Amino acid sequence: MSGSRPRRQSPSRSAASTRSKASTRSTTRTQSASRIDPRIKARRIAVIRAQGRRRLRVVVAGLSIVVLASTAFWASHTHLMDVDRIIVSGSDPADLEAILETSDLHTGSPMLYLDVDAAERSVESLPWVRSAQVWRDWPSTVRVTVEPRVPAALSPTASNRAAVLDPDGHVISWAPAPHHTATEFATIASPETVETPATVETSVGGSSLFGASPTQALAGLPYVAVPFEGRLGDVHSAAAGPLAVVAAMPQDLRAWIAAVTLDEKPEDDSARTSERIRLQLVGGATAVFGEPILIDDKISALRAMLASAELDCVTTIDVTMPDIATVRRLSPLRCTEALPQGG
Repeated sequence: MSGSRPRRQSPSRSAASTRSKASTRSTTRTQSASRIDPRIKARRIAVIRAQGRRRLRVVVAGLSIVVLASTAFWASHTHLMDVDRIIVSGSDPADLEAILETSDLHTGSPMLYLDVDAAERSVESLPWVRSAQVWRDWPSTVRVTVEPRVPAALSPTASNRAAVLDPDGHVISWAPAPHHTATEFATIASPETVETPATVETSVGGSSLFGASPTQALAGLPYVAVPFEGRLGDVHSAAAGPLAVVAAMPQDLRAWIAAVTLDEKPEDDSARTSERIRLQLVGGATAVFGEPILIDDKISALRAMLASAELDCVTTIDVTMPDIATVRRLSPLRCTEALPQGG
């Protein structure tokens, strides 16, 4: 009994069969693609176009940044955006050179690269400057506004000069040394050469009260006889009390003050010291002010005494306790000797 064997397919016939199947699949895909919903097709096209637009915007933005940066760099390095003017206000014209040198501001510098904060700090480092502002005024101007410190008093130093103080005690400049000591200041004018004011608001009559002293040269600055040791820009803290008294004085009372002195003495059974302020008056008398407290009350009491009391032969006016201010005089004999003779 013989079995039948399956017939083997020839290679050529197998290849033909494979090609036929592939062709059939391709045809099927083509037919399937041709049957895609038009809305899906439109959506795909819109997505592709949106991606293209985004890429275009990125490219345009990048190019714009490059162009703007290049333009700004070019403009900042040309004379179109240089400093053409520097305007300084609030200071004496004589101080202009010091301000420009300290701030390092120059015409021709690029406006964009100015460090106005550093320039402001530099100007404020000047001893006579209280505050400063520096800013750009486009397109080509830099403005500097200075608030100077106001001189309030003179103070002696170890060298042959006086320190000019502001109300807070900052040493803002140097001045020629006074020609007289605090005691000599008070005796420049004798009582008979100073006109007693009828009211407190009336200034002392006559011409110069202090002769050739720097008090007159510096617009009548009071002389605070508290020695200073230090440099320009330092704070004379030891003169804080006398300066507080000077700052509270009205102008008519300042005309009576030749010098302000300060004595420090230890308190009883204590390591602390108390300040005792004295005002050397024109003519030789002394106003005892005591500690720098109740300053306004003491000033009012002193003004009242100067306006109402008979000042001949007065040696001391004590306003330590302003409610009960007292006056001391020379004895009648000594007062007669002190008064000018003749008719």
